[in-house]
Amino acid sequence: SGCAFPFMGKQRQYEKQRQRASDRRRRAVLDAAGLCFAQQGFQRTTTQSIAVRAGVSKGLVFHFFGSKQALLSEVVEDCLQAWSLLTDFRASESGESALAELHMLFTASFDFVEQYPVISLLSRPDSDVLTKYRKELDTRNTDLKGKIIYKPLDYT
Repeated sequence: SGCAFPFMGKQRQYEKQRQRASDRRRRAVLDAAGLCFAQQGFQRTTTQSIAVRAGVSKGLVFHFFGSKQALLSEVVEDCLQAWSLLTDFRASESGESALAELHMLFTASFDFVEQYPVISLLSRPDSDVLTKYRKELDTRNTDLKGKIIYKPLDYT
């Protein structure tokens, strides 16, 4: 078997390579934006500083996200999703003990803050930009507390 037009297979391979490269650049922009927002805040961060940190053009930042506000939304969504996955995973590793699960969740949270400094934006009182995300974070925290509180304590 095989392709009737051999160049078509190479074209598909080239398209996949381009997509992977684009995905890597998009990820670099998200990571750079998270660091810039965490260090400088939303208002003082420029798309140019994000582009420089990501090693891409300012135009590419806008191509991927459209606006600085949309980029912030994506950064926070990505951060919250990663935090949720990490805490769920760590909690599932702890066994049946509520105390062990609580320990794992605390450890996971500290690890997460080190890896995703943008989460610090959610605790800044002057950051009205993130009000909707604070509500989501509060909901997730309530869910986590519910999972722990209703487990019997085992101090052994």
